[in-house]
Amino acid sequence: MRRNALTLSILVLLLAGAQAQLNWVGNTRLFATGSHQLPSRLGMLDPGQVLTVTTQTNPIAVGQSVQIIVTTDNWLTTREYDFSFDFNTGGNTQWYVVLPPFPPGTYVQFYIRARHPSGQTVYDNNGGANYSVWVRYAPRSRETPILQWFQTDYRTIMQRLPEVVQAGYGAIYLPSPVKSGGGGYSTGYNPFDLFDLGDRFQKGTVRTQYGTTQELIELIRLAHRLGLEVYCDLVINHADNRASTPIDRYPGVTPEDFHIRSTSDPSNNEIDFNNAPPFGFGTLNYDLVGLADYAHEDGNNTRTGAFNLPSYAQFNAANKPSFVRHPLNPHYYPTGQP
Repeated sequence: MRRNALTLSILVLLLAGAQAQLNWVGNTRLFATGSHQLPSRLGMLDPGQVLTVTTQTNPIAVGQSVQIIVTTDNWLTTREYDFSFDFNTGGNTQWYVVLPPFPPGTYVQFYIRARHPSGQTVYDNNGGANYSVWVRYAPRSRETPILQWFQTDYRTIMQRLPEVVQAGYGAIYLPSPVKSGGGGYSTGYNPFDLFDLGDRFQKGTVRTQYGTTQELIELIRLAHRLGLEVYCDLVINHADNRASTPIDRYPGVTPEDFHIRSTSDPSNNEIDFNNAPPFGFGTLNYDLVGLADYAHEDGNNTRTGAFNLPSYAQFNAANKPSFVRHPLNPHYYPTGQP
């Protein structure tokens, strides 16, 4: 009698679970398989790495199914993959799917759909933004000497590329190509605009010390025709000197992108780092010789003590997300969104 009652109770619970409506699908996480968790948008996979996605549905119920809808061509076409059951946790069911590898340079976007046996359907599209990852480009493995070629303009380099090939080099290494604080006099290591390679009139010049954007493109194309690889030095640690470019004057960059120290002086929104003590703020935050230091750890998206803006300034006025550069210039990004 007790056995029959127990069996009946289990059957009732299963039927109730099968009839329970889906409340939501969410708590979605992205992982570079076997490595680390990725942000929900614009994370980076190395070539050969695959993406694992986990998500949860509520409540726990039999008969549910979960799919991931993936596009690699900005929604012109899509593919669906089924999630597999992982485990139950609390009142939720966790699911996982391992996507196949994608070629280098692929921009992967997706959203998640969960279905109840009754036909009820719920979605997780990351608040309308969808989830996404980039698969990095990686140069092919090649053993070759590399010629570091600094202090020479692009036109001169193009004229002498045949000599580089004849000398046995397989690649050239160029200096930082971006528009910097000194304009045409700068060697490129105090960046002003990371997206200006010599095509905008800024800092008193269109061209950089080495040439224009078009000349750089021509140089790279010619080098590739001759079988040479091209590498450019990049400066993403710091920007221009604080004395020549205040932190609120960089194109598309907000003050929250930098390490900032509060000051009560409303006439000066920064401090003098020229005589910073050995273990002072400037030294510990790598703000040496006055070069404004980028805050890579969190983008100063939240107040963190000594990194606050001055009391008179509005904090995070642009509502800047963490890990995003140039939030005011969405056209710099392939999707039109930073």
